[in-house]
Amino acid sequence: MAMTAAVKRNRYVDQQIRQFAMATGIKIWEGGLCQINAGGYLAKSVSGAQMFIGVAYETVDNTAGADGAALCRVWTQGDFDLPIAATVTIADVGSPVYAAADDIVTLTPGTTNYCGLILHVLSATLVTVRLKGTEAAP
Repeated sequence: MAMTAAVKRNRYVDQQIRQFAMATGIKIWEGGLCQINAGGYLAKSVSGAQMFIGVAYETVDNTAGADGAALCRVWTQGDFDLPIAATVTIADVGSPVYAAADDIVTLTPGTTNYCGLILHVLSATLVTVRLKGTEAAP
């Protein structure tokens, strides 16, 4: 159905931080990689997860709460220094990386979720990643 009048739309000036309802039984640590699970709740990134969403802005404990009982803010955009489960070189700049767990990325797609591109190699096991959130891997 086509529009027939002007509509005011919500616009989010801060495009980087979003708040998500958390899954039950978990604690998300500040700086941890996060995903949206099959139920639609925020969870720690794990191999085989549903959708990478970003890096936790804060630590929130929902180990005793039900689904949605706690909210956690997450950086959904930006550049982050992250450990990588591989030995990388400058030649890996521009390569896609995938969330292997809540504390590490990998170059191997497999059952992991795409989370961004290597922007800079800081050491053989530490890279700066430009988050790509819900975008598809290149």
